Amino acid sequence: MNTQHRVSEDFHKKYAEWYDRIVVITLKDGNTIKGIFADEFYEDESILISPVGNDICIVEIADIERMELSTEN
Repeated sequence: MNTQHRVSEDFHKKYAEWYDRIVVITLKDGNTIKGIFADEFYEDESILISPVGNDICIVEIADIERMELSTEN
């Protein structure tokens, strides 16, 4: 198993209970993304689906500072 796949697998295991729930992601650059955390699996990325009809956002795990459940859940 390559390192990127292991990082992705560990991330998805850590947050598995949050699938299909609204999350707020703070990126290392200070920007935030709010959307539904999908259980789609990529080698080095996770998918968020915006609840307000925006396109799917693909966020690299390495860019994530933290992820929290939204109070809207």
